[in-house]
Formats: sequence, C-alpha cells, structure tokens
Amino acid sequence: MVLCYCIKCKQKVELKNGKIVYYKNGVPAERGECSVCGSKVSRILNKEERLALKADTRKTDEQS
Repeated sequence: MVLCYCIKCKQKVELKNGKIVYYKNGVPAERGECSVCGSKVSRILNKEERLALKADTRKTDEQS
C-alpha cells in the first residue's frame, strides 16, 4: 500500500493505478489516482526505492 498526499482531500490517501514516471530532471516518481476523489497524485521515490528501481532495470537489461 502506497500513500500519497492528495491536495483536494487534504489527507494521505492510497495510490491507485500507480506507474513509475521520470520528471524532466530525471527524478523517478510514482504517479496515479487518489482512491477517494480520483484526482491525480504523485510522490517522489525515496533513496531505497530508487536503488531497488535501478537494480530491477539492470536485471531486465541483462536479460534482453
């Protein structure tokens, strides 16, 4: 369960249909929908999640 802060609801809500995206400056984030109101919410991945994401992409690159 991933929690994000929804600006409309003004509370932390569960992220629905989350996908990994990269901002223009290269920072990875997770973007999806608010489970309460359905508006778009996103959160920047923390250091541990970034390292895990790098490890996963390296494994898929090696398999190709």
